[in-house]
Amino acid sequence: MSDLLNGRQPTPAATWKRPRLEGVVVPLPSGFEVRLRPIPLTEWVLGRGNMPSELTGLAAKTLYSNIDLDNVSDAVERAKEFVELLQFVAKETMLYPRVTEDGAGEDEITLSDIDPDDLIAIYNYATRYAAALRPFRLQQGADAAVVPDGGEDRAAA
Repeated sequence: MSDLLNGRQPTPAATWKRPRLEGVVVPLPSGFEVRLRPIPLTEWVLGRGNMPSELTGLAAKTLYSNIDLDNVSDAVERAKEFVELLQFVAKETMLYPRVTEDGAGEDEITLSDIDPDDLIAIYNYATRYAAALRPFRLQQGADAAVVPDGGEDRAAA
């Protein structure tokens, strides 16, 4: 096997699993740091996870279309749904501190303990890979560009 890889060894499975199992420490705008685990948000949007069905539509729109997240607050109902989505993602991704309903444990907090800017940062971190593909998805939905048929070139010759 090492001959095929020019003496290099494949990454062990435990290394692949580590971020999902142990999380990654991420700094937040508030100055706090959290341990987040990657989430399969695209899997949730496809209905394969535990995302509440009323949030999957909004999640899909934020991941796969050109929604200006800075203007979500213009529509009160959409803003409420977006906050629910942010809170859901925070609860699902935060390994430490853990988000619980009462925050009673030593290593637990509640959603109300999390600054709104931190909620957005957690969401952006969790969806960074899907967001990176957004420009390609938008281009796929665009009309094809007009390509000259070369008639102008032939007329000049």
